[in-house]
Amino acid sequence: HRAHRAHRAHRAKLSLGGGSGPTSRDNLGMGRAPQAKLSLVVGSAPPSSDNLGTAGEQGGIVARYVALLRGVNVGGRKVVMADLRAAAEAGGLTDVRTYVQSCNVGFATRAKPATAAKTLHDAIEVASGLDVALTLRTAAEMHELVERNPYPEVTDGTKLHVMFLDAPPTVPIDLDPSRFAPERFSVDGRHVYLSLPNGMSGGELATALMKQKALRAATTRNWNTVVALTELAGG
Repeated sequence: HRAHRAHRAHRAKLSLGGGSGPTSRDNLGMGRAPQAKLSLVVGSAPPSSDNLGTAGEQGGIVARYVALLRGVNVGGRKVVMADLRAAAEAGGLTDVRTYVQSCNVGFATRAKPATAAKTLHDAIEVASGLDVALTLRTAAEMHELVERNPYPEVTDGTKLHVMFLDAPPTVPIDLDPSRFAPERFSVDGRHVYLSLPNGMSGGELATALMKQKALRAATTRNWNTVVALTELAGG
């Protein structure tokens, strides 16, 4: 089953070779990323298959996570990636790596997810003075996210996005999908997939979703970034 998941993620990566870099109206830029490179900034030694676990595993087993920060490096709320890595390491997190300048960070820890999230949040606040909202995903959760993509026919990673939530929406999303065609969205637990043929800023659906009460705490990444973070998570 692990081999099947890895194959699916690999196929997703290959289908996007040569796509644009990460884009998000929340906190990702519009720049193009180099082909066939992930542009990972390494803060310490890369993970090995001997020290990767799953969420909440204890008893000495190290779990690996990716954290997606919300509302950073926009509107004057700036966090330097080197400072972010240093803050995470000062908080006791290990194998800390960031992805480009968009405040995505991978790390390893023996802590449970809630404890790991608080550790990173508090470390960032001490280092920068910013109260930064973030959401965590494990390697297994990132692979499942890729596998459950409802729009596999979209091969341009800048036209497919995912909104990340801490928990599934508890109130309805009050939108008529037919109003936004050919743009589409699909809610799947803690994720909302968006197919945007004209990109994030070329239509009305993304803005309408961000105004929904159920989704105001979401942070958005495009598919190029999702695939890169899946690899950053390991597993």
